[in-house]
Amino acid sequence: MGKYGDLAAKTAALLYALAKLQACVEGNKRIALLLVERFLVINGSRLRLQPGELADMILATAQAEPAVREETINMLTGWIRSRLESLPGGIS
Repeated sequence: MGKYGDLAAKTAALLYALAKLQACVEGNKRIALLLVERFLVINGSRLRLQPGELADMILATAQAEPAVREETINMLTGWIRSRLESLPGGIS
């Protein structure tokens, strides 16, 4: 099943990578937000969130020290898992 065994763990790893990777000159966190949301939809899920909650988590992740990468991904996995829900007719 791999290092990131379920959708929540895979999403957490994706969110971490996108938030930390500075692939673009500007807009990296906005791109991370859009791609994480799309990744979940493709997988038949979404997050139950308050307005701005995902953006806040992406900002916090971007500011996390690289030395605590695994701890950050584990925290994100739990955070995502507690908010993950299947879309109507979804497979999750």
